[in-house]
Amino acid sequence: MYVQANIHGGEVEGKEALQALLRDLLFQEQYNVLDSIVVVAVPIYNADGNERLGPQERNRASQNGPPLIGQRANADSLDLNRDYVKAEAPETRASLAMFAAWEPDVFVDLHTTNGSYHGYALTYSPSLNPAALVTGPFTRDTLLPELRRRLRLIHRTEVFDYGNFVSQDSVDRGWFTYDHRPRFGTNYVGLRGRIGVLSEAYSHDPFARRVGATYAFVYELLSLVAENGDDILDLSNEAD
Repeated sequence: MYVQANIHGGEVEGKEALQALLRDLLFQEQYNVLDSIVVVAVPIYNADGNERLGPQERNRASQNGPPLIGQRANADSLDLNRDYVKAEAPETRASLAMFAAWEPDVFVDLHTTNGSYHGYALTYSPSLNPAALVTGPFTRDTLLPELRRRLRLIHRTEVFDYGNFVSQDSVDRGWFTYDHRPRFGTNYVGLRGRIGVLSEAYSHDPFARRVGATYAFVYELLSLVAENGDDILDLSNEAD
């Protein structure tokens, strides 16, 4: 299982939640998911964007803190989550080399939403690429519904399918999500026949609550992957 955060430098809670989760798992004395699965963790994918600190009001106007955050693009002004096919950025090429070497069965990408006001601490999505014929339905119909149920029961955290309102002043025009193109990381891994999961913490929540929701999401997802490891390996083999 591969988990990355901070592909957009200003979307900061993913890197904090992932590091905190790794710390807690490593220092637990009892058995945990690290005894069952291999976890590759990249808390800061966009290192240059992360370091280009500026006021939150300038770098991400619709986000509720913290006061100083990085920028969305990398040092070459490229959006790294639009680069998985053209592979123009060195970060992308290094990531594709990692995929070739490790072939992770599950890919998780931690983000923050961009504006819509809604009632959920976090929204999520499976890979939307139509080539994800085997892993897509399992992620959408089995993995994510159970994850949503556990977050509600165990953490009292409500989550929902990722998207935004078509118009902020009316719900009548609908709710839309991102498209199927594999330039997005979660869609790219679906094209490769692997499970992709997008996590989007709610940008208008306080920073600490966003970190907590992301922590709980990844924690429960790790547990589900560990519990369903044999089935997930079978899906990867079937996709191949």
